[in-house]
Amino acid sequence: MPPCESDVKGGNDKLSPLLGNGNLGDKITVVVTFLSLLVLLCCSISAANDVALVVPAAFLEPMTQWIHYRSQQGYRIHVISEPALGQTTTVQCIHDRLRKLHAEVGIDAALLVGRAATADATVPIIPSPQLPALLIQHFGEETERACDDAYADMDGDGLPDFPLGRLPVSNAEQIATVLQKIVRYEQETQPGPWNRRIQIVAGVGNFSPIIDQAISSAARSILTKMLPNSWEMALLHANWKSPFCPEPLSFQGEVTETINRGSMFWVYLGHGDARQLQPLFTPAGYVPSLHADQFPMLHCRESLPIALLFCCYGGMLDRPENSVAEEMLLQAESPVAVIAASRTTMPFGMGIFGIELLQEFFNGEPKTEPSITEWRK
Repeated sequence: MPPCESDVKGGNDKLSPLLGNGNLGDKITVVVTFLSLLVLLCCSISAANDVALVVPAAFLEPMTQWIHYRSQQGYRIHVISEPALGQTTTVQCIHDRLRKLHAEVGIDAALLVGRAATADATVPIIPSPQLPALLIQHFGEETERACDDAYADMDGDGLPDFPLGRLPVSNAEQIATVLQKIVRYEQETQPGPWNRRIQIVAGVGNFSPIIDQAISSAARSILTKMLPNSWEMALLHANWKSPFCPEPLSFQGEVTETINRGSMFWVYLGHGDARQLQPLFTPAGYVPSLHADQFPMLHCRESLPIALLFCCYGGMLDRPENSVAEEMLLQAESPVAVIAASRTTMPFGMGIFGIELLQEFFNGEPKTEPSITEWRK
């Protein structure tokens, strides 16, 4: 059955179908995967005209607000939807429809609507492609990784040919929550100190004293050299010996407050898993950090930051239960975007990823979020 396509003509390229005004200050939340990374990010594509919307039939009506909102900004939305989509449709089928559309109009961006996996058989899903874990398989048992970027690979070279995102929603209520957050962020966010604030929450590597010190020194050197003097960097360290560690009994509340106070970027560096971030370890025992079940208590006051989780499994999108990144994204007053790994990560790869994002954001020409993401790829 061929996909249903809906074209809306227009010439306004000021706002993208996936975000806002061509910079990181105006954003919309989507989910993107690159290699082992699940990226729930704010995409702005200043030159995008033709956008593929892959959406199960059950979610098409709730998404009409988004279609209308972006169409008014001059973008052509091509809807790929059919009854089988979200039920029995395979990865190959979705990829074939995207390739067909790309050959016809040249896709500039794509958005998937729906989770990649769920335990509820009544909830439509869009499965995530499983690709070989080329590096980490040499160090552990993982041989595959979830990676939506395969949907955007039109020529088989292993690299995406256009930005692709995912809204990891399970029902119409979640769609409404995320879309309302998007519109509020684009239209109501006011200038303030959050525009020049980077909040970092750092865990402890526990690799070895020498390796931990090397990683800490490298991170400190990178941030101090690459961050402009006009920017504020706030640090909370999950190490009870550190002067930047709060009183242990208030640790969880302090971590939550680092998100609620608002920033341009909220960055977590440390260990993690699919449902929680690394706790604080003390001689008297451990104190929990952020757990996915506690994210409803997130209430960002000043702004909605972009969250970057530099840890393992924080964005494991292909498990039945919401990951840390997905749960964080789906809250109404939480970060507007989350970048997180779907599998095991390595310090070197995360370091390169972070350095290139910093270089492009602070030193490159004004760019949109997808162009920054494409550049570092």
